[in-house]
Amino acid sequence: VSGANCANQVWVPSTFCRDSLLSSGCESPVHVVPFGVDPVLFTPDRRRRKPGMPYTFGYFGAANVRKGFDVLVQAFAEEFTAEEPARLIIASSNMLSSTAPNLPNVECRIEHLTPKQLRDFYRSVDCFVMPSRGEGFSLTSIESMACGCCAAMTAWGGQVDYMDGKDTLRIAVERLESCGGYVGSDGRWALPKLATVRYCMRWAFEHPEAAAAAGRAASERVRKEWTWARTAARVAELVRRAHPGDRVEVDIEEVVVWRGNPRQVTTPIGGFIRGEPRILSSDQADALD
Repeated sequence: VSGANCANQVWVPSTFCRDSLLSSGCESPVHVVPFGVDPVLFTPDRRRRKPGMPYTFGYFGAANVRKGFDVLVQAFAEEFTAEEPARLIIASSNMLSSTAPNLPNVECRIEHLTPKQLRDFYRSVDCFVMPSRGEGFSLTSIESMACGCCAAMTAWGGQVDYMDGKDTLRIAVERLESCGGYVGSDGRWALPKLATVRYCMRWAFEHPEAAAAAGRAASERVRKEWTWARTAARVAELVRRAHPGDRVEVDIEEVVVWRGNPRQVTTPIGGFIRGEPRILSSDQADALD
């Protein structure tokens, strides 16, 4: 918060982040700059379901406590038997093979995925489940929705901004509890209700057509209303507000999406290194004009 108070403006991706900062004592103006999806890349596969295939639940993200990885595995293991035509596919780049669940109907993929591979993963999933304890936005959840997944998410955190009861399954919160042992602070996060995670998964399994219809509706909605073009427009609006006399334009190509924790990132106009100022060459500067 002390660092934020040194800024002229603070940009955050969700209403949840804004309210959290303000309630923690941030005195600088805090503005929501929502993340989005690439509506050209993340699209539904119209050939999604194949007869005879097991109903597939999916999860992509860090295999840690904050993401609710433990709750997801427990809910699936308790709700479905090995004899039922249901499976859970977990894709994560930081899951240790020794901690991967050893269940016959759970498949673990320890790998890094390119954006196209990630799109294909979403398309292979019928229901995307994210029982997170706390999110600033949850980019993977909205990307899964763009690809036509029926999505189940905790009804607490940044993802609430784009959740809609008409096309999204809401995981209830059992209670708020301390997260000090995880982040080294006295903050709190949400404990997703295990019974609701189980219910959402069972409902999707027993009502595949209704779940698929919800996924299609969510895809149409987020690919229209939650795009990086909207993010760029919001950035331009805030920069223009700070410098009203300047001519400001922001292109979609200038919006950089961080995935994981890479030190070096390449953008359409060149690369830069985390923690170091990016100095544009004259050619790169011309590319922005």
